Amino acid sequence: MIEIDAALERIESGTYGICEMSGDPIPIPRLRAIPFARLTVECQSKVEKQSKKPPSPLPIPSLFFTEEEEETEEEKES
Repeated sequence: MIEIDAALERIESGTYGICEMSGDPIPIPRLRAIPFARLTVECQSKVEKQSKKPPSPLPIPSLFFTEEEEETEEEKES
């Protein structure tokens, strides 16, 4: 329902059928198949590929302590 409401807003604003990522027109067959489509097939594929990439790992110390907190914990143990 949210997607349909968003599509109706795009119709009112004159941006319906325009890819939100590239600004290119979304082909009519795609809009017939998915009336609330916001992206062309090409841009949708890019988004899906990016979302499948694993996030880059964080350094382990930053998961638990900042360097300052880590020193404080070590000082407490001494």
